[in-house]
Amino acid sequence: FFYPRWAYDAYRAQLAETAAVASWDYLDLWNAVPEERFTNSAVHLDPQGVGMMVELLAPRLTCDR
Repeated sequence: FFYPRWAYDAYRAQLAETAAVASWDYLDLWNAVPEERFTNSAVHLDPQGVGMMVELLAPRLTCDR
């Protein structure tokens, strides 16, 4: 929507490579939520899409207090 698909794909590939080299805990969620779970904006999820994202992210979050 904002940039051509190849630009997103190139960015994600470079980020994944950088994360691997730097030993980052990197999670690529590009395809985690289906297209129909987005609102009329290319960046905002509907309530079901948010729930799907929460289910994927919550187990990976930690709090070191």
